Amino acid sequence: EAEFQMTEEAVAKLIDKKAEDGEKIITVALIGEEVKKKGKRRKLEYSEDDWKGRCEYVLPKKNRRCKMLVKPSKKFCGEHAVFEPTGDSRVRCPLDPRHTVLVSELDAHVEKKCNSRLVENEQLKKNVNAVQGETRYIDKIDYRPTDGEIHYVIDALDMNHDLISSEVEDSIPSTTIHGIASHLSVNESLGSEKRKHLMQINNIVGNFSSFGLLGNDATRCVVDLGAGKAQLTYFTAITASSNRYLVVDRMGARNKWDNRLKKERKDISIHRLRCSIEHLDLKKVQQLEGIESVVGLCKHLCGSGTDAGVRCMLRLMEKEEEGEREGMEKMGERRLEGLVLAPCCAHKARFTEYTGSRFLSCQLGISTMEHFAALRHVATWATCGMDEKEEDGDDERKWSSSWKRRRGRLAKAAIEIGRAKAIEERGFHVRVVRYVEETVSPENLLILAKKL
Repeated sequence: EAEFQMTEEAVAKLIDKKAEDGEKIITVALIGEEVKKKGKRRKLEYSEDDWKGRCEYVLPKKNRRCKMLVKPSKKFCGEHAVFEPTGDSRVRCPLDPRHTVLVSELDAHVEKKCNSRLVENEQLKKNVNAVQGETRYIDKIDYRPTDGEIHYVIDALDMNHDLISSEVEDSIPSTTIHGIASHLSVNESLGSEKRKHLMQINNIVGNFSSFGLLGNDATRCVVDLGAGKAQLTYFTAITASSNRYLVVDRMGARNKWDNRLKKERKDISIHRLRCSIEHLDLKKVQQLEGIESVVGLCKHLCGSGTDAGVRCMLRLMEKEEEGEREGMEKMGERRLEGLVLAPCCAHKARFTEYTGSRFLSCQLGISTMEHFAALRHVATWATCGMDEKEEDGDDERKWSSSWKRRRGRLAKAAIEIGRAKAIEERGFHVRVVRYVEETVSPENLLILAKKL
């Protein structure tokens, strides 16, 4: 964006001015744009008149004033109206401080309008699946590990290379499920990115089936956590149409695949819940009435959302208090049959929420928030595309992009193995597999868990 403002008259004068030695001063645009002189960019000076009618708030990161227009007699724009000293001022929303609201409308906003409000009921209990709180609204991860902490984690990964590598195996299906094959035949012009997503879905469903969890029974429910537009659920339901399906996501989305499924296949039972996984008590969800077995499913559930999803599913195994047991008996017993989880965004995982701490602490010696932050940092090396940016030549040279990418893969694997071990301790047979090639997606690890 432009850094400074200029009037049209100032730009015209600048264009008319002749540069020495025949060099041209090239104006890139009108008000507020940069000027190139002798091949170098420089910032234009501006007068106080250029700022009339503009917001007076100074942006801390850019060290300049905001350029938004303000209403007559106001000093700040709508975005920064919270700093307005008089009148009906604005305050930050207590539910989500990323937006502001008029003081006079605060009560109504919090009670009825704010998209971040949580209306607690029988199936929604605040932070029931979280340790600290819903990861969307708590403080941003901003701890930067030191060089010493990063070196410590790298040494731990190198020393346990064989252990980590032995826990991950390849499981890449060679066949295409019927639903996706049919979809591709009808939509031959699909771009490469959409085809990559379809390949990932195909291989998740393939592993789902081969691991013996998919089933095809009206008494089984597949719960898609962080479903988004529910494309994964769509193709899973086409493959196993007798199952019932529950999709859970905190955001609304247009062109949802579950709506498409309802139109195309009225015989398939599917329901959507709009809520955060951190607050969902599956045992109280009415749509699971009559269900005997439940399977948890997710594709690229971000950061600590995976940990909340694991807790959400494992809560089905917990015994109810005496006062709640009578209502649960009416809904029937439900067995958690297994989990099929494809996590992503390890750099957003939080130490307080992470479910696999025991493995990291006992096997790798990573037991503090600082060392976990370093592990999280190293994990980003697997997905930041360093090999595409530079050619190192020597793959074994320390700190080369190839060397860092391999450590990044080990870090990501360690994080997912920790989660898998925590699930295994609850009586599950667990596998961690690579379900697609890294060229398709570097986020290619899948946790498979089946109740023993």
